[in-house]
Amino acid sequence: MKKWIENSDNLSEYYGWYPIEKIENINLISYNFTDANLDKEEFFDYCLQQVKKDMIMSKELYIYLVAIEEVQNPNSKVERYKKCWRKISTNFDLEFLELSKEDEYFLNGMIYYAAIARTNIFNLHKVLKIIDAKKKYSMFISRMDYLQEIEENKIYVSDFVFLNSFDEIDKVKLIEICSKNHDLACCYGVDSLGAELAIIYNTHDRMNYFQ
Repeated sequence: MKKWIENSDNLSEYYGWYPIEKIENINLISYNFTDANLDKEEFFDYCLQQVKKDMIMSKELYIYLVAIEEVQNPNSKVERYKKCWRKISTNFDLEFLELSKEDEYFLNGMIYYAAIARTNIFNLHKVLKIIDAKKKYSMFISRMDYLQEIEENKIYVSDFVFLNSFDEIDKVKLIEICSKNHDLACCYGVDSLGAELAIIYNTHDRMNYFQ
Protein backbone atom coordinates (compact mmCIF):
# COMPACT_ATOMS: atom_id res chain seq x y z
CA MET A 1 0.00 0.00 0.00
CA LYS A 2 1.28 3.46 -0.92
CA LYS A 3 -0.25 6.89 -0.30
CA TRP A 4 1.20 10.15 -1.54
CA ILE A 5 0.48 13.74 -2.54
CA GLU A 6 1.56 15.47 -5.72
CA ASN A 7 1.54 19.16 -6.64
CA SER A 8 1.82 20.73 -10.08
CA ASP A 9 1.65 24.20 -11.61
CA ASN A 10 1.67 22.81 -15.16
CA LEU A 11 -1.61 21.02 -15.82
CA SER A 12 -0.93 20.13 -19.46
CA GLU A 13 2.26 18.39 -18.35
CA TYR A 14 0.50 16.57 -15.53
CA TYR A 15 -2.55 15.61 -17.62
CA GLY A 16 -2.01 14.98 -21.32
CA TRP A 17 -5.65 15.83 -22.08
CA TYR A 18 -5.40 19.41 -20.79
CA PRO A 19 -4.68 21.90 -23.63
CA ILE A 20 -1.29 23.56 -23.33
CA GLU A 21 -2.72 26.99 -24.24
CA LYS A 22 -4.93 26.92 -21.12
CA ILE A 23 -2.26 26.35 -18.46
CA GLU A 24 -1.99 29.92 -17.15
CA ASN A 25 -2.46 30.26 -13.37
CA ILE A 26 -3.90 26.75 -12.90
CA ASN A 27 -2.45 24.60 -10.11
CA LEU A 28 -3.20 21.15 -8.77
CA ILE A 29 -2.91 19.10 -5.61
CA SER A 30 -3.44 15.38 -6.08
CA TYR A 31 -4.12 12.67 -3.48
CA ASN A 32 -3.02 9.23 -4.63
CA PHE A 33 -3.40 5.70 -3.37
CA THR A 34 -2.13 2.47 -4.86
CA ASP A 35 -2.63 -1.09 -3.69
CA ALA A 36 -2.96 -4.46 -5.40
CA ASN A 37 -6.18 -4.90 -3.43
CA LEU A 38 -7.57 -1.38 -3.63
CA ASP A 39 -9.81 -0.48 -0.71
CA LYS A 40 -11.85 2.46 -1.98
CA GLU A 41 -13.36 3.23 1.41
CA GLU A 42 -9.86 3.59 2.83
CA PHE A 43 -8.91 5.91 -0.05
CA PHE A 44 -12.01 8.06 0.47
CA ASP A 45 -11.16 8.42 4.16
CA TYR A 46 -7.52 9.21 3.28
CA CYS A 47 -8.71 12.05 0.99
CA LEU A 48 -10.93 13.45 3.72
CA GLN A 49 -8.15 13.43 6.31
CA GLN A 50 -5.70 15.11 3.92
CA VAL A 51 -8.17 17.79 2.86
CA LYS A 52 -8.81 18.60 6.52
CA LYS A 53 -5.06 19.08 6.99
CA ASP A 54 -4.43 21.06 3.81
CA MET A 55 -7.42 23.35 3.55
CA ILE A 56 -8.69 26.29 5.61
CA MET A 57 -11.60 24.88 7.60
CA SER A 58 -12.38 27.92 9.75
CA LYS A 59 -14.67 29.32 7.03
CA GLU A 60 -17.67 27.50 5.53
CA LEU A 61 -16.52 25.09 2.84
CA TYR A 62 -18.92 23.16 0.63
CA ILE A 63 -18.75 20.24 -1.75
CA TYR A 64 -21.18 20.42 -4.65
CA LEU A 65 -22.30 17.23 -6.36
CA VAL A 66 -23.58 17.66 -9.92
CA ALA A 67 -26.03 14.87 -10.77
CA ILE A 68 -27.17 14.05 -14.29
CA GLU A 69 -29.41 11.17 -15.33
CA GLU A 70 -30.29 10.26 -18.90
CA VAL A 71 -33.96 9.64 -19.73
CA GLN A 72 -33.89 6.27 -21.48
CA ASN A 73 -37.57 6.33 -22.41
CA PRO A 74 -39.14 9.80 -22.77
CA ASN A 75 -42.59 8.22 -22.51
CA SER A 76 -41.86 6.54 -19.19
CA LYS A 77 -43.82 8.05 -16.31
CA VAL A 78 -41.51 6.28 -13.86
CA GLU A 79 -38.37 7.94 -15.25
CA ARG A 80 -40.11 11.31 -15.32
CA TYR A 81 -41.11 10.81 -11.70
CA LYS A 82 -37.74 9.58 -10.41
CA LYS A 83 -35.61 12.20 -12.25
CA CYS A 84 -32.27 12.29 -10.35
CA TRP A 85 -32.71 12.13 -6.61
CA ARG A 86 -35.41 9.46 -6.39
CA LYS A 87 -33.44 7.35 -8.84
CA ILE A 88 -30.19 7.26 -6.87
CA SER A 89 -31.78 7.27 -3.42
CA THR A 90 -32.46 3.55 -3.84
CA ASN A 91 -28.69 2.94 -3.66
CA PHE A 92 -27.37 5.88 -1.63
CA ASP A 93 -28.33 7.69 1.54
CA LEU A 94 -28.87 11.32 0.50
CA GLU A 95 -29.83 12.72 3.90
CA PHE A 96 -26.45 14.43 4.30
CA LEU A 97 -27.07 16.47 1.12
CA GLU A 98 -29.05 19.66 0.52
CA LEU A 99 -30.75 19.05 -2.82
CA SER A 100 -31.58 21.51 -5.56
CA LYS A 101 -34.56 21.26 -7.87
CA GLU A 102 -34.19 18.94 -10.87
CA ASP A 103 -34.23 20.52 -14.33
CA GLU A 104 -34.75 18.94 -17.72
CA TYR A 105 -31.66 19.27 -19.88
CA PHE A 106 -31.11 18.54 -23.58
CA LEU A 107 -27.75 17.51 -25.07
CA ASN A 108 -26.71 15.61 -28.19
CA GLY A 109 -30.32 14.79 -28.98
CA MET A 110 -30.85 13.18 -25.55
CA ILE A 111 -32.98 14.22 -22.59
CA TYR A 112 -31.47 14.39 -19.11
CA TYR A 113 -32.47 15.47 -15.65
CA ALA A 114 -29.82 17.52 -13.90
CA ALA A 115 -29.51 18.80 -10.34
CA ILE A 116 -26.89 19.83 -7.83
CA ALA A 117 -26.52 19.06 -4.15
CA ARG A 118 -24.47 20.67 -1.42
CA THR A 119 -22.85 19.36 1.72
CA ASN A 120 -20.08 20.25 4.15
CA ILE A 121 -16.52 19.31 3.23
CA PHE A 122 -16.53 16.82 6.13
CA ASN A 123 -18.78 14.59 3.98
CA LEU A 124 -16.20 14.33 1.21
CA HIS A 125 -15.89 10.57 1.64
CA LYS A 126 -19.65 10.11 1.15
CA VAL A 127 -19.66 12.24 -2.01
CA LEU A 128 -16.71 10.28 -3.42
CA LYS A 129 -18.64 7.06 -2.94
CA ILE A 130 -21.41 8.42 -5.19
CA ILE A 131 -18.95 9.84 -7.73
CA ASP A 132 -17.21 6.45 -7.92
CA ALA A 133 -20.49 4.77 -8.91
CA LYS A 134 -21.92 7.48 -11.17
CA LYS A 135 -19.46 8.24 -13.97
CA LYS A 136 -21.43 11.18 -15.41
CA TYR A 137 -21.56 12.96 -12.06
CA SER A 138 -19.01 15.62 -11.20
CA MET A 139 -18.05 17.59 -8.11
CA PHE A 140 -16.38 20.81 -7.08
CA ILE A 141 -15.52 22.70 -3.88
CA SER A 142 -16.69 26.22 -3.15
CA ARG A 143 -17.44 28.79 -0.46
CA MET A 144 -20.42 30.09 -2.46
CA ASP A 145 -24.11 29.46 -1.74
CA TYR A 146 -25.21 28.30 -5.19
CA LEU A 147 -28.40 26.63 -3.96
CA GLN A 148 -29.79 29.99 -2.87
CA GLU A 149 -28.91 31.52 -6.24
CA ILE A 150 -30.66 28.67 -8.06
CA GLU A 151 -33.79 29.12 -5.96
CA GLU A 152 -33.77 32.82 -6.83
CA ASN A 153 -33.24 32.00 -10.53
CA LYS A 154 -30.01 34.01 -10.63
CA ILE A 155 -28.23 30.95 -12.03
CA TYR A 156 -29.42 27.63 -13.44
CA VAL A 157 -28.65 23.98 -12.80
CA SER A 158 -27.54 23.66 -16.45
CA ASP A 159 -24.69 26.09 -15.68
CA PHE A 160 -23.04 23.24 -13.76
CA VAL A 161 -23.51 20.43 -16.30
CA PHE A 162 -20.15 19.54 -17.83
CA LEU A 163 -20.89 16.88 -20.46
CA ASN A 164 -19.16 16.85 -23.84
CA SER A 165 -20.37 15.55 -27.21
CA PHE A 166 -19.23 12.03 -26.24
CA ASP A 167 -21.56 12.03 -23.21
CA GLU A 168 -18.57 12.17 -20.84
CA ILE A 169 -17.49 14.67 -18.20
CA ASP A 170 -15.82 17.60 -19.95
CA LYS A 171 -12.98 18.07 -17.48
CA VAL A 172 -11.49 21.04 -19.33
CA LYS A 173 -14.81 22.90 -19.15
CA LEU A 174 -15.21 21.94 -15.49
CA ILE A 175 -11.78 23.41 -14.69
CA GLU A 176 -12.41 26.57 -16.71
CA ILE A 177 -15.79 27.32 -15.12
CA CYS A 178 -14.56 26.59 -11.61
CA SER A 179 -11.51 28.80 -12.10
CA LYS A 180 -13.70 31.63 -13.41
CA ASN A 181 -16.03 31.30 -10.40
CA HIS A 182 -13.18 31.02 -7.85
CA ASP A 183 -14.16 27.43 -7.10
CA LEU A 184 -12.05 24.27 -7.01
CA ALA A 185 -12.57 21.61 -9.68
CA CYS A 186 -12.30 18.00 -8.55
CA CYS A 187 -11.21 15.17 -10.84
CA TYR A 188 -11.56 11.61 -9.55
CA GLY A 189 -10.11 8.56 -11.26
CA VAL A 190 -9.69 4.91 -10.36
CA ASP A 191 -8.43 1.69 -11.91
CA SER A 192 -7.62 -1.80 -10.66
CA LEU A 193 -4.36 -0.68 -9.04
CA GLY A 194 -4.97 2.78 -7.69
CA ALA A 195 -7.06 5.91 -7.27
CA GLU A 196 -6.58 9.66 -7.48
CA LEU A 197 -8.46 12.74 -6.36
CA ALA A 198 -7.11 15.94 -7.90
CA ILE A 199 -8.18 19.37 -6.67
CA ILE A 200 -7.53 22.00 -9.34
CA TYR A 201 -7.55 25.71 -8.64
CA ASN A 202 -6.56 29.14 -9.90
CA THR A 203 -3.32 30.36 -8.34
CA HIS A 204 -5.02 33.57 -7.22
CA ASP A 205 -7.50 31.57 -5.10
CA ARG A 206 -4.94 29.55 -3.18
CA MET A 207 -4.95 31.80 -0.10
CA ASN A 208 -8.73 31.55 0.16
CA TYR A 209 -8.69 27.76 0.38
CA PHE A 210 -5.35 26.30 1.43
CA GLN A 211 -3.25 26.55 4.57
